Amino acid sequence: MGERQKVIIIGAGPTGLSLGLSLQKYGINPVIIDKRPDPDTQVQYKSKALSVHAHTAEILEDLGVMDKIEERSIVVLDVVVKDNELNHIANINVEGMPSKYQGMIALPQYHTEEVLRNTFNERGGTIKWNHKLEHCKQNYKEVTLKIKDTVNDESKEIVTEFLVGCDGSHSTVRRATSINWVGEDLNRIFTMISCKVKRENKEKVLMIFKDGHTSIFIPEPNGKDRILIQYPIEKKHELPQEPTLEFYQDLMEIITDNGKIDVELSDPTWMTHFEIRQRYAEELKEGRILIAGDAAHSHSPVGGRGMNTGIQDGYNLGWKLASVIKGFGKTTLIDSYNVERKFIAEELIKSTGLQTKLAINNNYFVSHLRKIALSSVNVIQSIQFINTAILSEISMLNVSYVGNSNIVFEEPVKGMFRMSFLTSNSYVKSGSRLPEFSVKLLTLNEGQLNNNNEDENNNNSNNNAINVDDIQISEDEVRVHELFSYVNHIICISLVNFLNFTEEVLDSITSILSYLEYYEGLISTYIAVENTNQIELLSEVISSSNIKLNFILDETHSFSTNFQHPLIVVRPDKYVGALSSLSLTNLQNYLEQILY
Repeated sequence: MGERQKVIIIGAGPTGLSLGLSLQKYGINPVIIDKRPDPDTQVQYKSKALSVHAHTAEILEDLGVMDKIEERSIVVLDVVVKDNELNHIANINVEGMPSKYQGMIALPQYHTEEVLRNTFNERGGTIKWNHKLEHCKQNYKEVTLKIKDTVNDESKEIVTEFLVGCDGSHSTVRRATSINWVGEDLNRIFTMISCKVKRENKEKVLMIFKDGHTSIFIPEPNGKDRILIQYPIEKKHELPQEPTLEFYQDLMEIITDNGKIDVELSDPTWMTHFEIRQRYAEELKEGRILIAGDAAHSHSPVGGRGMNTGIQDGYNLGWKLASVIKGFGKTTLIDSYNVERKFIAEELIKSTGLQTKLAINNNYFVSHLRKIALSSVNVIQSIQFINTAILSEISMLNVSYVGNSNIVFEEPVKGMFRMSFLTSNSYVKSGSRLPEFSVKLLTLNEGQLNNNNEDENNNNSNNNAINVDDIQISEDEVRVHELFSYVNHIICISLVNFLNFTEEVLDSITSILSYLEYYEGLISTYIAVENTNQIELLSEVISSSNIKLNFILDETHSFSTNFQHPLIVVRPDKYVGALSSLSLTNLQNYLEQILY
């Protein structure tokens, strides 16, 4: 019998490694196959991606690697914009994102990969370098692969429950399926250099909208800049096959109007040209074979979303795949990966394509409108809810599955309407990312909880009463993103803004807690209150519960500000899965859709 594995991942880039780290959180160690030599034996200098966006940083924090990323990276907080005449027309500040992480976190991709790779290996992962997938076939219960060791010229068979292709836009895994790869060429060409640059505002991103040669200078943590330049497609034949420093210095003369602004290049690390091809897979799943990252979508570099989207793919898939392999998750979870991330891929292709066309369009009318919009950016940023929306787009914090998921539920709220485009405090919807806010923790003495009380025969309500003076309140606040860092789903019953606890409310909470006994170990349960007196009113409910309860003190009413519903289900990827009244039926219907 050949080698058997739970998961085989093809491709040890950021997507495959993020998926691997996600699976390791559940005790599953996948094997990663990569046709490249071990990068630790090579000098790394080529880096397709440079930026880690705030949403991705939150994911990397949950995977336990963000502190190492921060040690190597720099944070860029401002973008300086100049027009065709090199006039300063805007300074875009990218602070104020609704996240712990601010600005653009700049780090060459090979550094990000090294952090992910080292952590994966330290946690017991296996990466087989110099190995490639030759072919694969699947049936209803497994996938059989033929893997070739290209150094020893030996092939062997491996059987796995699931195969995931994270092997780039020319994916061997995708080509082994019937999944269509569709899209268009944007008929745009870029040239790029990473080098030392002498220029003003070195700590800021510099964008120059020069007709025919729109360019962007991005600081790197090694003191160099990444320079990305649009090159006129009609002059494509003039591009040197092997770019040189002299070629880029000549381009600088054009971009700076023969030295109107001082820019000097030296010590190049990497130089290359590339054309933009927008492609996406029509499906991300075929049976037990899945694809992610560049194998699922390939697009313009404008916005720096490629690596970020790949990491987000891996994180979305990881908990779902692990839940199914561990036997407590239904296959609807894996189906939801296809539904949710396919939608994101399609939207990504549309948005990056449009942004690319607008950013480098030399049409007089478009250029004029672009200049007016950029010149107004400081006024626009002074309007808080517009600024938040813009920064959420830049940072990918607005990536959402609202209306595009088969595993979300939201109960309609009668008589409640809020025009979200007129306020920065619009209610969170099911399928949205968990918002950023902080709370305090409450700790109850063990003797106050019936499930920790040896005297189970004591049913006297007076003896079950919780003394407010015995409740401990944490001194420091904790971010809900840190608090909800579980491999489990989170059920949060928010009683913030409840004016009174009627018998109906207390009975509903009791029924929900009783039902959740079935999922003990799979679901973590929280009760959020606005003051400790509410805990006292819940004494009988709490003392009769047989599951571990956690308590949140929300004095700032963050839960009621963000959520219309008192029953909130948060998924392991920190997206809101369900929103409901205190309805046991709604909770049952939701959980039984995804968990056994």
